[in-house]
Amino acid sequence: MALNGEKTYDTWQEGFLNIFQYVQDNKAFVTNTYHSISREQLERYLYNETYNLLIGVVEEKAAGLSIKAEDKQFIADFYKYGFTGLMLEWIRTGMKEEPSLIIERLDTLIHGDIEKTLNKFQH
Repeated sequence: MALNGEKTYDTWQEGFLNIFQYVQDNKAFVTNTYHSISREQLERYLYNETYNLLIGVVEEKAAGLSIKAEDKQFIADFYKYGFTGLMLEWIRTGMKEEPSLIIERLDTLIHGDIEKTLNKFQH
């Protein structure tokens, strides 16, 4: 759902915005699901979509580096939990903030960090 095709460092923002827009377009359903016993399904869906987006970014940035697959998965998981946590809080508080502003702030926060992290995991 997030992106049809390559998930790259240059397109992660678009992919994450697509996830936000899907949630926003289905606001009533998502809000009801969030406040119900089915919340776990919503969380699992968001974690999966976000991980799929981020592992593509990590794989792209890790090209040519000697990094174990489990380390790449660990890095993608770390960002997945942060991104999804922000989205769940956004849902919980009524989806008031504009998704593009959240993504802009995320980009400022993590710009260059994935590459720095990958270099630390090289062996």
